[in-house]
Amino acid sequence: MLLAHGMIPSLAISRDIPAHVARRIRIPLYAGAVLFLLLGFYAISLFIERLDLISDLFYRGAQ
Repeated sequence: MLLAHGMIPSLAISRDIPAHVARRIRIPLYAGAVLFLLLGFYAISLFIERLDLISDLFYRGAQ
């Protein structure tokens, strides 16, 4: 998200990359940010879902 929102426009303004390249690369960077956000939510939900497994292992052992 920082790349798409901060660095790419800055590089386009300073003309380190052409403006048309900056416009093309911004959308895939947003898509990547959304993908990683969804993966993060999925990982958190898996962690919360499996918290009972920790107590089972602690109190009963791995049987």
